[in-house]
Amino acid sequence: MDRLTVTLKIVTPMFLGGADQSPSDGIRPPSVKGVLRFWWRALNWGRFKAKVVDDAVALKKMHDEEKLLFGSAAEEENGKQIGGQGCFLLNVKHGLLTPVQPDFPRFPGRKYLAGMGLDNRAAIPANVEFEIMLRFRRGTDSLLIANIEETLCMIGLFGGFGSRSRRGFGSVVRLIKHGEQLRLPTDIKISAEIEWLKSKFTGIVGISPFSVLDINSLLYRGNDYNTADEAMETVGHQMNLYRTN
Repeated sequence: MDRLTVTLKIVTPMFLGGADQSPSDGIRPPSVKGVLRFWWRALNWGRFKAKVVDDAVALKKMHDEEKLLFGSAAEEENGKQIGGQGCFLLNVKHGLLTPVQPDFPRFPGRKYLAGMGLDNRAAIPANVEFEIMLRFRRGTDSLLIANIEETLCMIGLFGGFGSRSRRGFGSVVRLIKHGEQLRLPTDIKISAEIEWLKSKFTGIVGISPFSVLDINSLLYRGNDYNTADEAMETVGHQMNLYRTN
């Protein structure tokens, strides 16, 4: 059985939890699978759209492959069961998580990014590492496995988990194996991965039905900061100024 394993390090507080919105449940496979599915769509829509003009046809082809990868509700058609489990099993491994209460009052920029509802919620703290392992069914197409590996790479560059992930919370970085150790990627490594991913982007005509990355996407790199907290504070402050002026 083919396997993919990636270790991610949390960069900013992660507001992720179970039904009670508490991080005590840890980082659960359904949450990881949802993020994986989101970024798979963002990366692959252009591939399907490039083959057909009609969005509906492209979506149907995309959903067929998505069901093959991630699974779908089992149904019966012409006496046969279709759908069900996808082509891989996903497990998440991490140590004991000690939730923290972010100190928003001292950081108005980050408080603005958090918005309403997170002031009193505990978060999984930064610097926690967790491992995602995918075990693929025997006979799974190697191209599908490679596509999932590319998606994991995207998550390590741009992704996040939990509430307000689009505003920088729950951001992660993929650790790189160096001998027997796992280390943060270098700037050169990150730049090379971004260029490699950009080479896979295709041109898309018209408005996409969901968030995608294509050759028209703008990847902006701002100033360097000593910590992720400093970066978020600056972004939150600037966003607040923009929306109030």
